Amino acid sequence: MRVQRAYVRPEFLRRMGMFCKALAGVHAANLSLRELEDAVEAARCNRHHEDLRVPNSIGSPKDKDGPLARFFAEAAKAGAISVRDIPAELR
Repeated sequence: MRVQRAYVRPEFLRRMGMFCKALAGVHAANLSLRELEDAVEAARCNRHHEDLRVPNSIGSPKDKDGPLARFFAEAAKAGAISVRDIPAELR
């Protein structure tokens, strides 16, 4: 059975939209973790909490050129999401 493009594109965009919504949640969690890390650093007690370091694999939650920002921009360009759906810190 041949999959019709007319079906695939809207379904792809729908699923990509769902994926982006989940990534927006990951972004919010990353932002929250970074805020905690900053508070610990500001309190000058970071040397006692080395195990509280935030993973860097998804980049800074405020980096407009980071991996998540680029992914959201590409999804918006493809029409899967609106630019308004991109977290404000990443626009």
